[in-house]
Parts: sequence; structure tokens; C-alpha cells
Amino acid sequence: MNIIRTVIVTDSTCDMRKEVSLMLDVEVVPLTVTFGNTTYNDGFGGIMKKLFYARMRAGTISPITSQPSPEKFLSVFNRHKELGDEVIYIGISSRSSGTLQAARIARNMCDYEHIHIVDSYNLSQGLEVLVRTACRMRDHGKKAVEIVEKLNVLIPKVKSISVVQSLNSLVRGGRVQQTGPFADGRLGMKNMIAFMNGVFTPVGTERGMRGAFERIYRTMAAKEINDELPVILTHADSKEHMYWLEKFLRSKGMNFEYIHSEIGGVIGTHMGPGTVGVAFVEK
Repeated sequence: MNIIRTVIVTDSTCDMRKEVSLMLDVEVVPLTVTFGNTTYNDGFGGIMKKLFYARMRAGTISPITSQPSPEKFLSVFNRHKELGDEVIYIGISSRSSGTLQAARIARNMCDYEHIHIVDSYNLSQGLEVLVRTACRMRDHGKKAVEIVEKLNVLIPKVKSISVVQSLNSLVRGGRVQQTGPFADGRLGMKNMIAFMNGVFTPVGTERGMRGAFERIYRTMAAKEINDELPVILTHADSKEHMYWLEKFLRSKGMNFEYIHSEIGGVIGTHMGPGTVGVAFVEK
């Protein structure tokens, strides 16, 4: 079979804005978020996102997230099989969600050799770095096998660190274990979370956003950053702090290609409103 084109697919935990995914020609398979009696496809934006985080701040009901079924992936894979495309699905860490396993089941059901499943061991801004890298390679004429090989080299080099206002949502969702004292927002203390080896990992606390941003800067300064790839800045209903973080990093001489993103419903369910984070790739 002659391959028509290479198609990049991800899931909604990538948190790539809809207009960006359309511009980059990325297909997004949504997870879902249930809030009370209403279930939404992840990836909503604008006023819906504002309302979502307002409800989270109110704290009366906690949202629940669900992974897509294998059938959702199968419909995507079958369509591209019929078109003769080669598919690269770059998905949320298999250590944090069963979404990747659903994609693997769908690939077996599809029985099409030109489907590549890439476990990013990342999510949100870390996943977006990898998806954007795949798009750049595709647009420069690289074949699917070359893109997958490059991604597998980059995956352990993707680093992300975020400041979250509270660990309550992460603990409640079983994403981290409360094995020690964590800040709860009182006295201005902020929790620092890294995404390491495919899971959320608490890495300490800092006093105030200034202290948290100093911690992010020190983390980045300790690494040799690949300046050929973008640095992704993101936030959960805290855009002003994201811009402040970029300004702060630039004041320290870190003048990279910064791309702004916003945490969506699924990842926001666990990290909570007020989160600000960054992802970059080491050389």
C-alpha cells in the first residue's frame, strides 16, 4: 500500500487549543469530564472553561474524568486506514491513564500495520511539546518511523514543573499519595509538582508565587535546554500568573520560544484552578 500522508493524533490531555490543533492539523480524541449530572467532552474552551474552574473553586461538587473507549479510537483509525494514511498517536502517560491501552486495543481491532502508538509518559504541556515536535518533523517531510524514533529519544528528556494551589484534587483522585506535609494554600505556601517517570511527583513547597517561580527558574537553570524546541507555559484559570512567569524567566535571561497553553478539564480536575506550569526539553 502506498501511504498517502502521515497523520498526527493525540488526546485531549494534550490541552492544545482547538484553533492550534486545526492549524497544525492534529486530530484530538477527547476524554470526558462529568460535573454533577452533566458530562462534557474535554477540550471545551472560553466561557465553559471559566465556569468549570469557578465550580471547582466553589468546591460543592468534584468533577470526575473518564478515558475514551477503544471504539472512539477505532473510528479514527479505521477512517485513516481507508484513506491509506499512516497514523502516529501520541498519548497521555500509560502510568496515569488507561487511555493509551484503549488506543492499543483499537489498533489491534483495526488490524492495520501503519498505526504507531507512542506512550509520551507526559501530559498537558509536556505532551504538547512532543506533539508539536512531531508536527514540525511531519511538515519537514519526515516519515512516520523517523518521527516515532525521534519522539522516543526525546520523551525522557521532557521536563515539566508546576505550582499548584492545593494537592487536594491530586490526592483525592489518587494521583499522588499524601505521605508528608503539603501546603494547603494558607500562609501563602505553594506546592511544587513535577511530572516524572509518567506520574505526578510532589517536589516541595515554596512561599508565595515569587518563591515558586524562583524554584521553576532554578529547575530550568540546572538543565541544558534544547532551544530548538518550544518551551510551553500553561495555566489553569491563572493567565496573569503565566504571563508573569514568562516575564520573570526572560528577566533571568531565558529567552526561549515560549508558547502559551491552558490546562483543560481532565488535567484541571486533578491539578486544580490556579496552577501555572512549564515544560521544556533537555539537550
